[in-house]
Amino acid sequence: MAGRQIDTMTDDERALLHPVIAELAADHTIGTHTEGRVEWEYRTDRVRVVYIPTVLGTVILVAYVEVG
Repeated sequence: MAGRQIDTMTDDERALLHPVIAELAADHTIGTHTEGRVEWEYRTDRVRVVYIPTVLGTVILVAYVEVG
């Protein structure tokens, strides 16, 4: 899903998303985790990312993105 969303983004939208993804890659715990769910969510003023970290937290699977 996220791959298709990113493919349809403008260059400006990708520029907004890039630093957020870099932040999550550095520390996936900056997002919010809801008890009983595998997904985490991270929001800034203009970007929302729903993601699933691996058990060790070394890789994250980005499930959904919004930029706007």
